Amino acid sequence: MMKVIRHLIKRIDRRLEDKDPNTALIAMAIVANALMTVVKMIFGIYLSSGWLVINAMYFLVIGVVRYYVMKRYIFSKSVVDRKEKYHFDFYVHKIGGALVFFIGSTYSLTCVRMYIVGDAITINGMLVYFFVLFNVIKLAFAIYGMIITRNKENYIIRTMKVIGIIDAFLSIAETAYAVMSNLGYEYAAQASSIIGMVASVGVLVSGLVMLNRQKNLRVLERL
Repeated sequence: MMKVIRHLIKRIDRRLEDKDPNTALIAMAIVANALMTVVKMIFGIYLSSGWLVINAMYFLVIGVVRYYVMKRYIFSKSVVDRKEKYHFDFYVHKIGGALVFFIGSTYSLTCVRMYIVGDAITINGMLVYFFVLFNVIKLAFAIYGMIITRNKENYIIRTMKVIGIIDAFLSIAETAYAVMSNLGYEYAAQASSIIGMVASVGVLVSGLVMLNRQKNLRVLERL
């Protein structure tokens, strides 16, 4: 895992030198996902928390999806033929839709388990501030990513935007649990899991929209 993180940090440096903010941002997001996977897995095993272990696996899935999209984006930039590039980007967008749907499904199952079993640990002290700060930063990066790519509408960049917002959006449940449990709310796990399930519905819908999107024939005719 640490080798992967070091590799991604080197890639960030190269992309910053190439002035490519898209791959730099997504590589930084992958590093964050990898670090959170390791941290949550360690705490989950140490504290015997099934919720933290499953949540760590969710972060791993997000990181793998982001890595796939980043690799496809780098390859897409090397495609010279505009029509071939359009078809390739659209194909990646479709695959991205399937992966987004998978993310929504796995996260909804995580929330259902949290609601039924209720084995999430009580988060208090500095750990609360860590969870909240991390998730706020993640949301800020997602919004920043959307702003700097607002005039770039190829399908792979659209996929990057969707994944970034989804990752930040689904973290609302985690943030809600951290705050409510710290305040001593008795049903913090159940309330935050319901929030997560509602958010998962939005993710599933986004995945279905991406899967059912059709190619723009007018754009193809102009290429």
